[in-house]
Amino acid sequence: MGFFLKWAASLLFIGLLLSTHIVFSKWAELTSHRLHAVKANMQTKNIQSLSRPQTSTPVQVRKILTHYDRKMFFKHLRTRFPKYQEHFHNAAQKHDLPWKLLASQAYQESHWNRRARSPTGVRGIMMLTRSTAASLGIRNRLDPMKSIHGGA
Repeated sequence: MGFFLKWAASLLFIGLLLSTHIVFSKWAELTSHRLHAVKANMQTKNIQSLSRPQTSTPVQVRKILTHYDRKMFFKHLRTRFPKYQEHFHNAAQKHDLPWKLLASQAYQESHWNRRARSPTGVRGIMMLTRSTAASLGIRNRLDPMKSIHGGA
């Protein structure tokens, strides 16, 4: 009986590992497609051109974002992004990074919300952990300028 239980538990564990691998593979493939779309968008000349959605959205954007997500992105682009655009440019220049990459990362992390908070305790526009902020000399993770420079 004990041998059978060990054998069944091993089979269950192998099945769990296999299903986890399949789910992770699908997630990695989807993430890869999303990263390629972000890279393609970074090639555009000006992020402000995104603030006026076209009547026919490119097919790849429709596949990546739901209607609601696109609507909220354009809203945040008009209302939140202008407050932080200069900080993204300054941090990008200082750290030799593309400013669109920093802006994209901040949107992915917090939707450009300087007061963002996750259940894991990360905070701010770039969602810095306490230890990361401390190692960079940042006392207030909610300060957008310091958070953006810390994220860069």
